[in-house]
Amino acid sequence: MHSDFILGTALAAAAIAYTSKPRKPKTELEARSVPVPVVPTYLPLQLDGVLHNISATLSGNEMEYLRSLTTRFGNTVNHRMFNMDTIIVLDPSSVQHILAKNQPNYEKGPEFQVSFHDFLGSGIFNADGETWKSQRQLARPHFQTSEFKDAAFINRNVDRLIHAIDKQIAANQGKPLQMQVEFAIPMNLFCRFTLDEATEFLFGETVHALEREDSEFAVSFDYAQAITAWSVRVPFGRLFIPKKRFLREIENLDAFVYRIIDNAIA
Repeated sequence: MHSDFILGTALAAAAIAYTSKPRKPKTELEARSVPVPVVPTYLPLQLDGVLHNISATLSGNEMEYLRSLTTRFGNTVNHRMFNMDTIIVLDPSSVQHILAKNQPNYEKGPEFQVSFHDFLGSGIFNADGETWKSQRQLARPHFQTSEFKDAAFINRNVDRLIHAIDKQIAANQGKPLQMQVEFAIPMNLFCRFTLDEATEFLFGETVHALEREDSEFAVSFDYAQAITAWSVRVPFGRLFIPKKRFLREIENLDAFVYRIIDNAIA
């Protein structure tokens, strides 16, 4: 199983927030708010939408599926499943509002944190409140513009991405080149580009996800995200997780990261 649902992709990563059942407006702001378009479904408990979601997860086409929804209904859309609202956001300013500027209003909550703990631990991507604030302050200096100003690895990875796109174009000669809904260029190229960028910036070495489809780190990362996404996005998905392989892939990720840490402090 493969997952293209990677945090912070070049397409502004899809951010998913779970909300409770809609209630009547109580404030002036709520009264002036614009309703979020709802993905139409036709079966009780939105079972047809649930099946579409499960199919996309199993086939590794989550990104394509979510992008098709935002293409049809706008960059903010409600994909209801089992009468639960799932708000999909694909607008950079909205993602920034949720993840940074107004994060306390969008806490992940215990259920999310339990589902993501094996994969993300208790770090910034899985933290709320004061823990999130302290970790953000710790990371902030490393994400200043000056840190990227002369980063040669960015150009190297862009060149690798262009080369990978050229290969896709050559493999699809005569077909129209598209990047949405019908993908001549697989979205996972952009996700793998992001993974190469992030690992080289954070760890000082790339995992070569763009150049090698069998990159051990990329494969383990891909699988761990797919299983984690399954447990959150698919109702009762946590009950069907192949725990043994999942934990083995997590161990591969840990081994890669701890090797770098050990070398740095040696």
